[in-house]
Amino acid sequence: MASVTTDANGNGSFDVTLPVPPSVTAISSAATGPTGTSEFSAALFPKLLNISTRANVQPGDDLVIGGFIIAGTDAKRVLLRGIGPSLKVGGVAMPGRLQNPVIELYDSSGAFIADNNNWKDSQQAEIEGVGLAPSDRLESALLITLPPSAYTVQLRG
Repeated sequence: MASVTTDANGNGSFDVTLPVPPSVTAISSAATGPTGTSEFSAALFPKLLNISTRANVQPGDDLVIGGFIIAGTDAKRVLLRGIGPSLKVGGVAMPGRLQNPVIELYDSSGAFIADNNNWKDSQQAEIEGVGLAPSDRLESALLITLPPSAYTVQLRG
C-alpha cells in the first residue's frame, strides 16, 4: 500500500514496486478522495488493459484532465470514451451525470490532436468493432493509433 499526498489541485505522484508471483497477470488499484474515485487496472506485463477515472465534471469550462503515456517503440491503438448519459447505479440514472460529454486529445506540447462529441457521428463501425461502444449516442469516443509519447485527454460537458 502506498500513501500519497496531493496538492491543492489534487495532483500527486507515486511509484510503487510490488512483489508479484508468476501466476499474477493483472493488478488493480484505486485512489479515493472527497470529489471522486479514480481506478486503474493494468496488466503487469506486457500492456495496459484499462484505465477508468471517475471525476466530477460540470458543463462549460469545469472539465477534467487526465494523461497517459505510450512507452516503447511501436504505435498503439487507443480507445478514449467520455460516458455520461448512460451512467446508472442499480438501474437508476446517476444524478449529476453529463448529458453530452465531449472528449479532446492533446499531445505533450499541448497541441490539439483530435476530438469527438457524439460517437456515432464518426468512427461508428470501428468503435463498435472494438466491442466497447458507448451505449448512448450523445456520449463521446475516439479510436486512434498513437505513437509513443505523453498525451492529455480533456473531458467537458
